[in-house]
Amino acid sequence: MKFKAGVVQMEYRPGDKDAALAKIEAFLDEAADFGAKLVCLQEYALTAYPEREWAEPIPGPSTERLGAKCRQRGLYLAAGSMVERDGDAIYNTVPLIGPDGGLVGKYRKLNLLNWPPKCEDDAGMSPGREVPVFDTEYGRIGLLCGADLDPSEPCRVLALKGCEVLLAPHSCTDRWVDAHRYIGKCRAWEDMFYLFAPNPCGRVQTPGGTFSYLGSSSVISPMGEVIANVGEFSEGVAVCTVDLDFVRSVKADNEWKFRNFPEAYEPLIHRLKGGA
Repeated sequence: MKFKAGVVQMEYRPGDKDAALAKIEAFLDEAADFGAKLVCLQEYALTAYPEREWAEPIPGPSTERLGAKCRQRGLYLAAGSMVERDGDAIYNTVPLIGPDGGLVGKYRKLNLLNWPPKCEDDAGMSPGREVPVFDTEYGRIGLLCGADLDPSEPCRVLALKGCEVLLAPHSCTDRWVDAHRYIGKCRAWEDMFYLFAPNPCGRVQTPGGTFSYLGSSSVISPMGEVIANVGEFSEGVAVCTVDLDFVRSVKADNEWKFRNFPEAYEPLIHRLKGGA
């Protein structure tokens, strides 16, 4: 089974949700015109950085507006990440919206950061506690966000759950963009899924200073190959073909990657359980 999917790369509009939503809607139209059925946006797509005052529930006003566009164009959308409010808690959350406009599910970022421009701990964010996979007509879709790809464990959990397409919004400044490129290739090859890694471009003023984003938003195959890239510096959309038969074939051919040796992994298991 083959279908087209893509990433969107944008300059930030800090705190101006209406402007960001209008720009996103235009890019979704562009991606759909290229035949895309699945699109992924960048981390903090609506706000650029976390602030409690910008938090909203999910589902909520922004996901409802984006849901209307998804319904109009028949799209699945990982709506970047948003500052989600749930009671008194706030999260960095990736919503997955379906072609009916409704919320398929959501993922709350595990690995929060606390250096500019993403001072998530200082903003009072809470980490998530689950790594979900969602069954869709376009395969088994997993969600992660930014620094969740730095340690290998979240991706491995998704792989063991049968993830075939990983949507991973990023927000890497120019300082980290090489790591962004490298880690995506590693995780896609290690765990044998398509990896979508959108990243912003342009300069943005935040409370922590002015930061530059190069972009380099990409889609990476299960073989670790970049099969689509928006490029650097400029806004845009990159659309490619995802082949679920191919990902299932390479998983079968490389089944050795998913063998487990718990006795050899004991130090890691001990550490994850809170041991020294």
